[in-house]
Amino acid sequence: MEQNRKTTSVIVVGGGPAGYSAAIRAAQLGADVTLIEREELGGTCLNRGCIPTKALQRSANAYRQAGEWEALGINVKRSFDWAQVQQYRAAVVKKLTDGVKSLIALNRIRLIQGEAAFVGLKCLLVNGQELSADRIILAAGSRNAAPDIPGLSECRVRLDSTQCLALPEFPGSLCVIGGGVVGLELASVYAAFGAAVTVLESRDEILPAVDRELTMRLRGYLKKRGVDIRCSAQVEKLENTDTGARITGHCPEEALDLTADRILVCTGRVPDLGSLQLDKTDVRTEQGAVYTDDRLESSCSGVYAAGDCTGRRMYAHAAIAMGVTAAENAMGGDRKFRDEMVPVCCFAGMELASVGYSEEQAKAEGIAYKTGRFEIIANGRSVVEGYTDGIVKILVGDKYGEILGVQILAPNAAELIGEATLALGLEASLDELAETIHCHPTVSEALWEASLAAEGKAIHQFAKRR
Repeated sequence: MEQNRKTTSVIVVGGGPAGYSAAIRAAQLGADVTLIEREELGGTCLNRGCIPTKALQRSANAYRQAGEWEALGINVKRSFDWAQVQQYRAAVVKKLTDGVKSLIALNRIRLIQGEAAFVGLKCLLVNGQELSADRIILAAGSRNAAPDIPGLSECRVRLDSTQCLALPEFPGSLCVIGGGVVGLELASVYAAFGAAVTVLESRDEILPAVDRELTMRLRGYLKKRGVDIRCSAQVEKLENTDTGARITGHCPEEALDLTADRILVCTGRVPDLGSLQLDKTDVRTEQGAVYTDDRLESSCSGVYAAGDCTGRRMYAHAAIAMGVTAAENAMGGDRKFRDEMVPVCCFAGMELASVGYSEEQAKAEGIAYKTGRFEIIANGRSVVEGYTDGIVKILVGDKYGEILGVQILAPNAAELIGEATLALGLEASLDELAETIHCHPTVSEALWEASLAAEGKAIHQFAKRR
């Protein structure tokens, strides 16, 4: 295996989180690595997704919190400079993408700027040159899905998430079509700065993959902060107006008729495979995504795939883990990728994070379980930080006491879910989590209290919610 590593060549197609992680890991294992990227290193996440969104959120949260400073004894004049907000976002993106470029160079990875297309089983054409390798890792990423709404293509003020991140002028009103992670995060940003924001979700609840109790809580939290969320909303038509657009359709109880300065379309993403010409290979696709086994190898031996192009878990943290897994297996390893161990997170003013089973999933599969709930209004650190609407919820197997799932709506929930994911991965029991001492005062204590609450033992629980 060591000898194979020294002579193995690897081509990675795509320089996003899955691709650059795969390239770096393969290089660490001794491969001769070529990385092909048609646009910017860092992919959607660093350039047009996770990172710029969080940069905007930092500014938005600071602006919102400044409005609460008077209660803390601090008096300031509150205003914002949208151009400076955008400069901060761009600076953060540049710093991190420059960091990825340095990592690529440090690991002696050959970087080619161009678009790759298959011309044979393991042969790619890039910039007019044919390239082949022992192993190929596809990390082609995804693109925004476009819903079939009459008038959408003609709408002058429509935006996708990329355009919404870099608006030169701040809109007075924004209508977001789609109540998924991206839509909610951008909605919370613009609402914090004072825009009138409406979110239209076609399904009966936002974030449908997340525990219903928490999504309802998050919806209430966002409503308090000026985000009007309408679920089961069917958009039937968009029309241009002098200042923006008119959206018509229907909701369960009423007709839908509103206007907005800008329309943000966030109805999901789909694998971006169009330019690869996979028909020239034995790589199979299912529902527009590259099919992979649990080792992330495609139907074509020696060709692996990672990240959004697999259609499995479209999160940057999943893409990084998949890239590493694919690289190790391409270099002779035998590592499996476990979809169920990928946590979900949403940064919408207050963070929501989830891993494992939700109550709805457990009920659907007929799993006997019990729950432990802890309201963060009883958590000292959360109260100090001004958050009182959240909850931590743990699902536990009724017979053996194994942890089945953890749902967190609280400050720093995306940080806390790592502990829960580790507990699931180690097949920890409720008792083991309950016996773990957490620092005080921290939000992490709420996770500990929720584990106690499953047995009716929570120390700071005022009342047990059922």
